[in-house]
Amino acid sequence: EARSLNGDEFEFDNSWLADYAIQYQGCTSILQYAGEGEGQGGGREDGESQLYMNNLVQFRVCKLGLCNIVCKGSYVIGMPQFIEAYSRYKEEMEEQNCENVRENCYCNDDGVDDQACENQCYEDAGYDYCIEVEGQEDFDMERVAQCEEMEIQNGNYNMNYYDEYGNKRERMFFVGPRCEANKIYLDVFEDNGCTQPAEAGTYAKYNYNAELPYSSSSMISSEECIQCLQVDEEEQNNNNNNNNNNNNNQEEEEVELTEICEQVYEEAGKCEKDLEGIIPYPRNSDCDFIKKVMPIHSIEYNPSGAAKGFAW
Repeated sequence: EARSLNGDEFEFDNSWLADYAIQYQGCTSILQYAGEGEGQGGGREDGESQLYMNNLVQFRVCKLGLCNIVCKGSYVIGMPQFIEAYSRYKEEMEEQNCENVRENCYCNDDGVDDQACENQCYEDAGYDYCIEVEGQEDFDMERVAQCEEMEIQNGNYNMNYYDEYGNKRERMFFVGPRCEANKIYLDVFEDNGCTQPAEAGTYAKYNYNAELPYSSSSMISSEECIQCLQVDEEEQNNNNNNNNNNNNNQEEEEVELTEICEQVYEEAGKCEKDLEGIIPYPRNSDCDFIKKVMPIHSIEYNPSGAAKGFAW
């Protein structure tokens, strides 16, 4: 069934996504003016920039097992929403990987510390992120998906300055994503709209030479395909050990989608012209924006100053 009637509203059936995976395609930045109460830039104080960077993410869907080969659709969603969904997905996947290694790591040698043995199992599996380092805090990707004030660990610097009108102000920096060559990095900015890049080395200067995560490597890889079908690992193992399952009952089971696929697909603008005849009720209401508006108003990242470009 393509869609079901729920009261007076139609609810689209997205179960077809179970046969697909989503794949990040790239990003676009559009410099915008923040009207009162609008977007990231609403409600700013006098003297602050009324510009903000509207960062968008583009993705597509690929047939399971055929990533980069059979891919369709064009979708766009706000970068913060995509990063938040992706960070939760990544955290859950990493926790599951760590648990799987831990359950299959046998540390019976009395001459070896159990924790050291477990850490070695993580290293052998290529999951260094499972190893807990004392004093090291997890980096909150969801928080910096927005343009957020930068935490300053080194308080030995005078953060006060006088603006062009002689008013005393406190210098602040902000951390947020930037789009460059279709990769998503984190950077430090001088304004709360994340349009004016700060001087190189700013994060390290105010954080005891610490490196800002994802400042030199992309937060999301375009090579990764994220499966949309939710697989219950415990249930899958039980099914593998039981050859008497009724196939008809399996077919009648309701398809469950992963949270990231369900969320980003529902919230995204859609252009599904190349999925016509493949899925029920393809949606094409955002094709003009994706294909025409975005390319025209996309701006280039300029590390030496303000972003190049402007949009309404």
